[in-house]
Amino acid sequence: DWDSSHGNVNMTKEDIINLAKELKQNYVDSFMEISHFIESDNQIVVKYNHKVATIENPKEIMLIAKVVAIWSFQEGKIMDGYLISKPN
Repeated sequence: DWDSSHGNVNMTKEDIINLAKELKQNYVDSFMEISHFIESDNQIVVKYNHKVATIENPKEIMLIAKVVAIWSFQEGKIMDGYLISKPN
């Protein structure tokens, strides 16, 4: 599940891969700056800033979202995830 500025979106693995491909096509550079990483039992919580450089201005790095992701694991595999993003 992803709580975005467009509301709640339920994404499959394929949806997540397609979103990553779309981001790759639209930006020269895209990266995350992790500020918090918490692991407890079978869950990981990551807080990060998503930054990009556009094709038009590749030297300028822009913050496009602040994100918190919660991932649940079972036997070493991701079972589900929850993502909350806030546009900058």
